[in-house]
Amino acid sequence: MNKKQKNLIVLKAEDFLPLNIFRDKYPIHIDIVYANLKHPDNRFPGLYHPKVTTLWMHEDYIPIALLTSMICKQFYGWELKFYDCLRFVEDQKRMESYNFRPDLVYKAGVGGHSRGMAGDFAPIYANGVNVDLGTHFDVFPDKSRENSSHRNFVDFGENFPKILEYRERRNKLETAILFAARALGNRIFPLPVEFFDFRFYEAPDTPVDRTDGETYFGDYAPVYEKDMPAYMHHSKEPEEAPSEVVEQWNRKREAIEYHVERAAAREGISRILFHDSSSEELPQELHDYRQKMDLRYTQRYFTPQSQTARR
Repeated sequence: MNKKQKNLIVLKAEDFLPLNIFRDKYPIHIDIVYANLKHPDNRFPGLYHPKVTTLWMHEDYIPIALLTSMICKQFYGWELKFYDCLRFVEDQKRMESYNFRPDLVYKAGVGGHSRGMAGDFAPIYANGVNVDLGTHFDVFPDKSRENSSHRNFVDFGENFPKILEYRERRNKLETAILFAARALGNRIFPLPVEFFDFRFYEAPDTPVDRTDGETYFGDYAPVYEKDMPAYMHHSKEPEEAPSEVVEQWNRKREAIEYHVERAAAREGISRILFHDSSSEELPQELHDYRQKMDLRYTQRYFTPQSQTARR
């Protein structure tokens, strides 16, 4: 269990999973931009060690990422490329030294990334070509009106039909993750200044809006690299994870996939990516995790409070 410190929940390594382990079953790809010195979208060269290949994500965010990828694949023909998620406080401190606009680079410890609760991703086609959304990942203009990553940006220098295409594609991506989060009993906040950044809300709109099934990053303390095991590090070459840790990932992976499968079935999303594990005998840990996730959905949608909140 997580312990509390100064009224904030302290996250541990076991609260995160490598998104990489789901690539064999879902239309997702990992592109660690900040670890690749030659990447055309890397505005922070040297931020991550070049041997960093793992994208860490909080366990509550992963089901949303996976279901979003299914929706995009089934209805748009897109796959998803993930660039970043968990960004340690030390990473954010180093980012400040690159001297980009402060409204586009959060202070260390602020925001969802430092809890693994904000994902940066964009759609690609099955052949690996980026879906054209008008601009690339991580744009840092000098002036606010030039921020082509802003969700309300229209001054692309193109004719109206082309601008409409960009806006429609961005809206499709946003709709997919908002729907996925709702289907899984959670809420996602699309960051206005970056069309590719989707995160949990920091807090409910009002105390009465809070339900037990929703995750708010403001409940958690930011994560420091120095407090995490060496296999999660960004600033130096990560070590290999112990076998018992990998086994834990695989057990939790099965539970998450079950949870996503249930949500997909309820919402009419294709289940062809899943095997039927309903009849399998489950370890107690996995059984408990499934019950927890099912309860989250029930609390979110089938309580008197949920019937009146945020229509």
